[in-house]
Formats: sequence, C-alpha cells, structure tokens
Amino acid sequence: MKNSLPALGSVLCRACLLALLAGACSDATGPGSARLTVLSGDDQVGLQNTVLPAAIVLEAVDGRGDPLVGARLAFSTPGGSGRVLEADSVTDASGQARFRWELGEVWENKVVASLFERPGVTVLAEARARYLHAVPEEVGDGWETASLASVGMQLEPLTRMMDSLRAGAYREVHSVVIVKDDRLVFEAYFPGHDFGYNSQDFLGAYVDFGRTTRHNTHSATKSVISALVGLAIDGGLVAGEDEPVFDFFPDYARYSEGKETITVRDMLTMTSGLEWHEWDAPVGGGQNSIDAFNNASDPIGYVLSRPLLHPPGSVFNYNGGTVNVLCQLVARAAGTTVDRFADDHLFGPLGVSNYNFPHHFTGLTVCHGDIYITPRGMAKVGSLYLNQGVWQGERILSPEWVQKSVERRVSVRGFNLGWAVDYGYLWWMNDYAAAGSVFSTFKALGWGGQEIWVVPASRLVVVFTGANYTVNPPCDELMVRYVFPSLME
Repeated sequence: MKNSLPALGSVLCRACLLALLAGACSDATGPGSARLTVLSGDDQVGLQNTVLPAAIVLEAVDGRGDPLVGARLAFSTPGGSGRVLEADSVTDASGQARFRWELGEVWENKVVASLFERPGVTVLAEARARYLHAVPEEVGDGWETASLASVGMQLEPLTRMMDSLRAGAYREVHSVVIVKDDRLVFEAYFPGHDFGYNSQDFLGAYVDFGRTTRHNTHSATKSVISALVGLAIDGGLVAGEDEPVFDFFPDYARYSEGKETITVRDMLTMTSGLEWHEWDAPVGGGQNSIDAFNNASDPIGYVLSRPLLHPPGSVFNYNGGTVNVLCQLVARAAGTTVDRFADDHLFGPLGVSNYNFPHHFTGLTVCHGDIYITPRGMAKVGSLYLNQGVWQGERILSPEWVQKSVERRVSVRGFNLGWAVDYGYLWWMNDYAAAGSVFSTFKALGWGGQEIWVVPASRLVVVFTGANYTVNPPCDELMVRYVFPSLME
C-alpha cells in the first residue's frame, strides 16, 4: 500500500489540473478552502473588438460551499484576448461577481479570474471572436478600396474563411487579398514563416506579415517574366515569339548545334526540349537542376548546354532555367539590366516600388522565382492582365500579348496536378465547379502557396501568399469553399 501513495498523489494533482482547465479548482478541502467557477456567460461567440452580449457571472464559495462575500477579484487577458470591462471588484452577498468582456483580435479569447487573497484559486473563461470585416484602407498606392456589398459580394462566406484561418484550420497562409471590379475589397494578413532554403521544411524566420511586408513569390515570378517578354515584343525589341533563342546568344553558339530551332515561344510554354530535372528531383538534394543552376559559375551557359531530349515545341517539361534565359534575352535586346527594364516598363508604370529581384552569386538577375513583393503589388499584376494590359486607364501591355499569354496552349492534364489543366505563356489555367457555377481561371503560381488568381467572367483577382512548402497549399480549397460562394447573390 505504501508504494501506491505517490501514484495516488500524482492522480490527485492531475485531477486538480483538469478541474482547473474545466473551469474550477480549489486550493484545499475544509473551511479554509475556496473555489471559483463560471456560473454563466462562458463559451460565447462574438465579433472581434466588440463587447460580448452577455455578462460573465462568477461564483466564489468556501470549502463548505458557502458564498465567499466581499472576496476581491483580479483579472488578466492573455495576448490578443481583449479587455475586461465593468468588472465587480469584489463578490456580492451571494458570492457572485460579474464582468463584461470586449473581445480581442484572436479567435480563441481567454480571461483568467482569480481570488486576490487566495493565490492559486483561478478560473478560465473562454469565448470565440468571429472575424469583423472592415473596408481596406486607402494608402495612396493606387488602389481604390470599397465595401464587399458595393461590388455584390457576400460577407458571410469570407467570414467563415477568416474564422477557419484564425482558428488554425489552415496553416501558414500569410495573406488573402481580393480585388473585385477593379477595387480592393478585402485583405487579411497573418504571421508565419519566411522562406528558409536550408531550414527544416524550408521554414525560415517568423514574420508578422502585413500590408507592406514583401513576400517571396517563388515561381509566380515566372508570370511576371512573361509580361517582360511581352513588353519587349510590344516595344519592337524582339520581333516575336518565333524568334530563335540562340540568335540572342552568339557567345553561346558552341551549345547551339541541333538546338537552333528553339524559339522564344518554346521557352514561354516550357517545351524547349532541353533536359531539365526540376519536378522529378527534390530541392536541395543535389539532383535538382535549379540547385545546379544556383551553383553554376555560368548559369546561362549551364541551361543552354543541356542536351536536347525532345523536338522543340513538342513536350512540356517544367524548366525554370529557360525562364532565366528569357530574362537575359530581354535584357540583351533592350541593352539594359532585367531589373531596370522591369522597373521602367512594368513595376514603375504600375506604381510598385516595394519589391526586389534576387540575384545569382555571379550578379545575374534570377528570374525563375523569388521576386519579393507585397500582396497588393501582386494584385496589380493580376489586375493588369484582367484589364487586357491596362492599369488605371494607362496601357502598359498590348491586349494581344495578354490574350496570347492566357491562351490554353499546352495540356498538363497528364500530370494530375489538381491546380491546373493547361499552360499558356508562363501562366496556368484551370476550371472550378463551385456554388452551382463553373469558374474559368488563369493563375500565376509559386511554391508554398504564392498565387495570383484571375477570374475574368467575375472581374475578380485574388492573391494568396504562404509557406506550405511540404504540403499542398490550401488556396484551391479556400477559393472553392469560400471565395467563389461569396460571389453568389
């Protein structure tokens, strides 16, 4: 029997802890003990930054169950849980006390109440704060903002989306931005991890993402590069998509034998025919062609020297290396750097200044991914394509280029991607059945959940950023379950 006493004590301690988490725990038994419980008002659901409709009623009793009269109370609200209002400082003749609660920003709000003279006698009250929508702020960045109702969108589906995101149902989603009818009507930002190339699960530093925080776009960058190619063609710097690529790289003529017919179009559609292992080798394992590109002393030479495995224009093979070739092709044709060309002809006219290109250790501008830009800046790229190359009444891209870019040119159905069935000029296409309708989309997509959705028939642009590097990003689910239904009358 002596051996069972420690175990019994451990059980009693655990029982007390469980009772505390359930809402009550006493410091002992007998006349000198006390217990604090929530009589009513617990587990309410309210809105962010608003006062709950019902007061929370507490009761303090001694070990015999008699009311503790005049017992002083203290309250604390863990991070983001709002504040206590109109609280009784002491219990009344029935041992009860009341307080009102203004919820905070977080989904799960908590108030810890304790008896001032009885250390350790506490009770936890909980409530959930549903999302409280506000019209996005106009900050002089070119975006006109508006209410959801003014563009015919329904709030409730987006409220459910936000409650799910805030409750942790979807991890590492960093932003959601919605533009409808050329007006910014919704934006939300969440803390999470920046990209960490050498970190576990590729999760880097923890960042409190916000409106002005630049985010790694990964391969959504490729759709931006498509725009740069179009700008070069529109400006007469490149004659057209059928131009042979090697004509712009005479210094790499030694690699051109048998590849002379590879065109700009082939690289825009990922059908160059060059050997490239990007989807069939893990990143960071030494076998991925992007890793080899990153480590090459001559990265463009590395790409152009790859063996030709298929006739150009015949087989889709995802190839970030050829996107870098396209970038340098534009720079050579324009007689400037990629960065300067992009700023002068795309980002400058869009009013986007908070961005930066990555650079190879050789100094080369990297174009297969990793432009850091804000979600609002990403939305401008989507809006430019939605409006056939026009931003705020000013033409930047020709409508012909936009139409060519989002034409369904190559089928990728055989890859069973889920998030796309066709490919254009560095843009993805897919159709979605939701809320009794079918929505046709084209998208810029980047690893981890960096996505620019354009839904032409609905005059809709949606941007996501995140860090879902080892799991499928939830963007498709968020669109089908919440965003598309918000368009329904």
